[in-house]
Amino acid sequence: MVSITRPHLAEGSLVLDKYIIVDVLHNGSMSNVYLVRDKSLGNVWCLKESYKDDTAAGRIRYEGILRDAPIVALEEEEDRAYILMDYVGAQNLQQALSREGELTAKTTVMLMKQLAAVMSYLHSKRIIYRDLKPSNIMVVDGQVKLRDFGISEAVGPDNMVIREALGTKGYAPPEQGMAGTEYDFRSDIYSFGATMFQALTNVAPFVFQSKEVTLEDGRKRS
Repeated sequence: MVSITRPHLAEGSLVLDKYIIVDVLHNGSMSNVYLVRDKSLGNVWCLKESYKDDTAAGRIRYEGILRDAPIVALEEEEDRAYILMDYVGAQNLQQALSREGELTAKTTVMLMKQLAAVMSYLHSKRIIYRDLKPSNIMVVDGQVKLRDFGISEAVGPDNMVIREALGTKGYAPPEQGMAGTEYDFRSDIYSFGATMFQALTNVAPFVFQSKEVTLEDGRKRS
């Protein structure tokens, strides 16, 4: 399986002739997020560099950003948009587990119910997310936000996807790790279970050593 990221701007770079990059907060396949400082006023902001994508998944991702993000300013170019937002110091679920340990059952249920609602919405739009894992789940004041739709895929009438091996080992189901193999919405359910297991135990799910594994391998390790 592979994880694709785009080049990001270096610290100290000037963006839009106005904002100086202080830190790279996230480097993903369809977007980069920077901590920036206004060169004139000194204010600190969060700046999201989002690449445009005309696929169904890309449109949903972009519309979701515009709908849900607390946008301060928006500037669009031909192939990308720059979205200026308040910097709230949010952390992803992986960071929370590393710093604080496993979640309580009550907190896990609260977060997983929100995450299930997000996944249900995506599936109703015929989108398979394909990379559900703690580091892609943002938690802001107890609210769940899903990020990085870079390898999401719209499914056809048969609800199946046949693609190259993509996703993250240990979180993606075995069939998603074999190039040319069919899989469907249930791959996200598998990843949901792996993520919930880690939230409750702070133990990462098993990781396959090879890129291609059999379904029987998965059953033996689970």
